[in-house]
Amino acid sequence: MPGSRTGENTVGRDRPAWVLPLAVLVSVAAVVGIVFAILAATGAPPFDDDGPHPADAQQQSDITAVTHSYFDALNSGDAATFTTTICPEMAKAFGKITDREPLDSPVTPTAITDIAVDGDSATASVTVSREGADDNTETVHYRNIDGWLLCQVP
Repeated sequence: MPGSRTGENTVGRDRPAWVLPLAVLVSVAAVVGIVFAILAATGAPPFDDDGPHPADAQQQSDITAVTHSYFDALNSGDAATFTTTICPEMAKAFGKITDREPLDSPVTPTAITDIAVDGDSATASVTVSREGADDNTETVHYRNIDGWLLCQVP
């Protein structure tokens, strides 16, 4: 064949056989690179694993609501509601949870701040007050199991 060297594999217009697969590989690599660049720029998975970040408005609302529900149930002695606000590990640590008399001196959350989310876990600084006692601020842990739940387990 004119223009062909002996032993050289050619396809089409005198191009070596490896040119087309190389062109496809370079094109696929470029597309993958663009997709990863977009994901990295937007913080989409797998690039959002940079540790805790401030909760968005919905997360803040949900965590605040479950915290108030927890203390309402704790104060009223309502076991059924109480168990809906805690994670299974915390319920197991408590053992059997039954209704009881309301607290004489209710514990009231007065501030829920610094809510930080890390995947399905979160923390918040919760300040509570109780008649006759100083305000107390603790870091409370939460887990998202079909909704945010308190999860204070050692």
